[in-house]
Amino acid sequence: MFFTEILANTETHNWENFWIGATLTKVYNDAGMVKIWIWEGLDKIVKYDDWGFNEPSNKGGCAAVKTSDGTWFADDCSTTKNYVCSIPVKLDVCDNEWIYFPVTKFCYKVFYRADYNTAESNCVVLGAHLVSIHSKEEDMFVQDISHCGITFGEDMTEATLVGLYEIGNDGTKWNWTDGSPTNYVSWASGEPNNLGSEKCTSVYGDPNDYIPAGYWNNMPCSEQMRNYVCKKSPVEVEIK
Repeated sequence: MFFTEILANTETHNWENFWIGATLTKVYNDAGMVKIWIWEGLDKIVKYDDWGFNEPSNKGGCAAVKTSDGTWFADDCSTTKNYVCSIPVKLDVCDNEWIYFPVTKFCYKVFYRADYNTAESNCVVLGAHLVSIHSKEEDMFVQDISHCGITFGEDMTEATLVGLYEIGNDGTKWNWTDGSPTNYVSWASGEPNNLGSEKCTSVYGDPNDYIPAGYWNNMPCSEQMRNYVCKKSPVEVEIK
């Protein structure tokens, strides 16, 4: 049994018994009053039980577990005992068609054909921002979901917009649209260049004649690129 397996591996193995969250509750219906066992705090009927012989008795309205054999028994709720707490499981859930990346615990989705400002606006409408990238692992993930597997010639628009943009005109300060710190970049050799006129950033998951696959390039914000990636936090769902 789960309880006894857990207790056998901890210092609590010397407990004789302990409280669990099942309590006896009065319920009124058309037939009158009945007593049922429910899980405290959840208001759920106890559908699984492991009562010992002649249990539950009328000794009390709270359930406890014997560590010797894992069976349950009813006892007076005012009795002092050890107890075990449980915490609901919480799962991160992304919206439909968004991709969850467990390394960052964020959701991502690829969209197509937009300039920088349009792409960021579209992301914001969805509760997201253009993707920010903070590690090599995240960089590779963004490229994996956005590349198409073709080597392009001179076409610099076959790339993916990300949320990095230049502050000022000297190339010393680049910010992410989501406000996160700029703690990782992967500029191609010679990039960023044309400072002041190319203030936005694209990632090349596919190579061309100028930029090898896997590197970044600064480009005019008005340039319409092949795709862009939005990034947002997942919804935390409690599993009871």
